[in-house]
Amino acid sequence: MVPGHYVGLASLPLTPNGKVDRRSLPDPEGLELGSGREYVAPRTETERALVSVYQDVLKKAGIGIREDFFALGGDSIKSIQVVSRLKQQGYSLTIQDVLLYPVIEELSLYVRSVSRSVDQGVFQGVIPLSPIQHYFLGGSSGDKHHYNQSVLLSSSEPISPEGLRACLGHLVLHHDSLRMVYFQDEHGWVQENLGSEQGFSLDILPYEPGASFVSACESVQSGIDLGTGPLLKACLFQGDGSDRLLLVVHHLVVDGVSWRILFEDLSVLYSQYSSGNALVLPAKTDSFGYWQSVQMDYSLSPRLSGESAYWSSLEDAGADLLPMDKPGGSNLVSDGASCSFTLGLEETSRLLTECYSSYRTDINDILLTALSLGLTDVFGLDRVMVKLEGHGREDIGGIRILAARWAGLPRCTLLFSIWVTVQIQSVSLSR
Repeated sequence: MVPGHYVGLASLPLTPNGKVDRRSLPDPEGLELGSGREYVAPRTETERALVSVYQDVLKKAGIGIREDFFALGGDSIKSIQVVSRLKQQGYSLTIQDVLLYPVIEELSLYVRSVSRSVDQGVFQGVIPLSPIQHYFLGGSSGDKHHYNQSVLLSSSEPISPEGLRACLGHLVLHHDSLRMVYFQDEHGWVQENLGSEQGFSLDILPYEPGASFVSACESVQSGIDLGTGPLLKACLFQGDGSDRLLLVVHHLVVDGVSWRILFEDLSVLYSQYSSGNALVLPAKTDSFGYWQSVQMDYSLSPRLSGESAYWSSLEDAGADLLPMDKPGGSNLVSDGASCSFTLGLEETSRLLTECYSSYRTDINDILLTALSLGLTDVFGLDRVMVKLEGHGREDIGGIRILAARWAGLPRCTLLFSIWVTVQIQSVSLSR
């Protein structure tokens, strides 16, 4: 047989046992041979660990140490997964490290062995509210108990109620945030992390398509009480040949990043249960209580106070308001309308990878640019203010926070505004 490709390697990647590490061998089909991109195999244990994690998170084989995280389709959410999986191998890395040094060869210089231990016990006690929690609980929003997120999962095989109950119980003990309650006393709102006595809610119902199913889902969603909990409610709908699992979690303790972690952990736990193995999850990272104490110290620091002039200038600058079609309209969410479109696979791939390769921009840069150009084109605005938010899982004031496995922490959400000034330049082309 004649090989389809030849790939030169300085040395063969080896496992700790001295055997050829086949998973670290480059896939010729994925190397874009002829493009001029050089493949360099990992040379150290740290580089091998990073290559393995990149391949696992990005679902790509044959990654070399000169590959760029963003050019391969990485983003800030995937950087959290990189940090989490690397910690499971005994290495410490921050999310900012991945974002600032996306090339493995350079990133490996910032990898450290895990030196600080994190308490793996069940945390309980009163924790001060974060700024975003004050914003939500002190606001005039409607029913605060009903502010939840829900996901409906479908299984092609029957789900064991006993197994599901065991997995959810382990999940709630592992992720302390899922045991939170919120109530008011004479001083205001209180956030308390309950202990192992605070479990979860699980209902078992037959699956009956139609209005009865919708009614059952709405009943679960509307049943959360912030003061008593639990803030995680589940309902297993058993049907003929397939089951459905509804998970409802209050938005105070879950966000988009959290769901990825919870899904992965629940899948791992149920696989362990089905195989008859002990239920084990990766080690916990820093608690929200620790993060909050660091944030409170940072809020009083000179470093933060030095930024006040900048943020005040944004607030005082004023913004052009979007023109209204009906100034006397109701301005209710229920009267709103949305327009959406879907990008195809090829366009999505180009947006995630080729734009970065050309301009060193991430997905947010491209989307904000497109939005600004659209506002300029439609409304004639050349300077707009956009309110953004971040997931908050990042270092504070130079202190490394081990937050990669935080589930249920929109309490760390960062809200901030940016000014976008649009300057369209005409370009003349001559031959």
